[in-house]
Amino acid sequence: MSVAVVPNFVRARDADTAEAARLWAAIDQPRLRDLGWDHDRHVLIVARDHPLMGWKTCEVQGCDKKKGTAREPLCQGCRKRWHQSGRPPLDEFFHMPKPSWRSIGVKPCEVPGCERPWRTVRIRLCAAHWWQQRQSGQSLTAFLARTDLVALGALGPCLATACYRDRVGQMPYCNSHDQRLRVARRADPDLDVGMWRATVSEVVVRGEVSFRGLHPRVVGEVLFGIQDRLTRGMATREELLRQLCIQARASGAATLDIFCIGVCV
Repeated sequence: MSVAVVPNFVRARDADTAEAARLWAAIDQPRLRDLGWDHDRHVLIVARDHPLMGWKTCEVQGCDKKKGTAREPLCQGCRKRWHQSGRPPLDEFFHMPKPSWRSIGVKPCEVPGCERPWRTVRIRLCAAHWWQQRQSGQSLTAFLARTDLVALGALGPCLATACYRDRVGQMPYCNSHDQRLRVARRADPDLDVGMWRATVSEVVVRGEVSFRGLHPRVVGEVLFGIQDRLTRGMATREELLRQLCIQARASGAATLDIFCIGVCV
């Protein structure tokens, strides 16, 4: 008889520890990994072609974003561009050049070996190397061809609990959460930053759902629920799953019993 290994984030000193462990032990670990569970980051990363949790991408050439709805041929960004373009025939719009600066997610700085995230898809350098490039007056191609560039180590994770990105500079957050905090402070000068860190959502990326900051029992309940739905052949939309996790994190819920769960299609 095999013994399930309960992850560290499930070990909590409270009355729900046994229930969290029981739920985790009932989860098929290999199947969970195949689904896309990232144990180290506590993030579920679902493949686009998963038969019950996957999605269809926008039909615009060169766009890999998710369609707005199952019947919608465009993602939200391309639909906005379509309206701004005067709503030409869709067959024609599908082949119009898509702006190259639009991107989802974060990639590493393009200086070889640098572990820091790039600032934007257009800059493609971390904050430190971008500053060096600006000081040099060189093009990106010429700058990257230099032999005296020094690869920089990561600055550590963003301090927003739900976030699994690295910070981009001396500030304790990733670029997105730094901007969110600025907006939140302008709206509420007395903002409790500690509470904000604990409850703010992750940066939404298609197919990815953060379980960071959730109560241990909630993690077990959600993962077991997904397993049960898949076993019964029921589809689960990752955007609704994400919203469930966001609400549970924001409320500090210790169990999903307080929620009316409806993560089906």
